[in-house]
Amino acid sequence: MANCVKPYYCYTLEGYPTGSDCDTQDEYLSGWSAVGLLACGTTVTDPSDAEELQALIDDGSLIIVNNIKGGLDEPSALTIDPTTSCGVTKTINYDRTFTWEDYKTSKEVVEWYNEMKANNYGGALLYGCDGTVTYINQELRLTAALSGENNNSVAKRISAQLAWRDINDPVPYDAPAGIFG
Repeated sequence: MANCVKPYYCYTLEGYPTGSDCDTQDEYLSGWSAVGLLACGTTVTDPSDAEELQALIDDGSLIIVNNIKGGLDEPSALTIDPTTSCGVTKTINYDRTFTWEDYKTSKEVVEWYNEMKANNYGGALLYGCDGTVTYINQELRLTAALSGENNNSVAKRISAQLAWRDINDPVPYDAPAGIFG
């Protein structure tokens, strides 16, 4: 049993939520089929509220890209060296990415991505195959590029990625009905 060097570095531990403590299922499916991009300065109070999200869509603060093939990538830890001789390396933040492929590669779609990748975003909503919506409440940067293989047996696609930095994982909510395709 280890004792902390200084008692003020110790924290109260909270119990892990189990099936008897809350109404959560044991596992959720991976994969995201839509992404919503939020304009800078826009926050979402309740990501499961269809009326709130529809109001953001109506005023142009939320754009939905449906029918994508997306996933959250493993975060990359940002660490600092110990500040004492006997200390340990500390994780202070994570670089995070959400990557997707969009197989809709018409002239209009490629031009839209060309315009959108020049912007910063105020956050994102990721619509999951499991009926959840994951809210990223951080400033994001979009990169995107048209790509394809050197033969005609594979479809062209837009390879896109949102990047942000956050120590915390984005939180999933119940997806609102009628917002995501």
